[in-house]
Amino acid sequence: MEGRVLAVLAHYQQAFGDIPYYDMPEIGGANSMRGYYQGQYRDKVAAEVTAEYRHTFRRDSGVLSNHGMTAWAGVGSIGDSVEDLSGHAILSYGVGYRYELQPRMNIRLDLGMGRHGAAFYFNFTEAF
Repeated sequence: MEGRVLAVLAHYQQAFGDIPYYDMPEIGGANSMRGYYQGQYRDKVAAEVTAEYRHTFRRDSGVLSNHGMTAWAGVGSIGDSVEDLSGHAILSYGVGYRYELQPRMNIRLDLGMGRHGAAFYFNFTEAF
């Protein structure tokens, strides 16, 4: 239905060999597991799945407006090897407001929550 979108992100990263800390796969940030700061979790293997519902409101006339909202939930994991992923689940969830400046360009205000608190994001693109 027009004005309603279900978006899903599945992301996997794996590093091999002796990797510098800042080049390791990471979870957290405005585009990955919102609710954690960017790179909060780093190791040799990172995986996540996030589902996001995006809803655009309608004007009284029934035409789509420039205003919308979103809600999401995600689960990720990080570890030294693929086998480590099953024991280190990280949850992320939140809500956001969207204002469409022009087609396919939104102002994005998101409040993401995670295990140790929350984070607020302001951006001009969708998370994914």
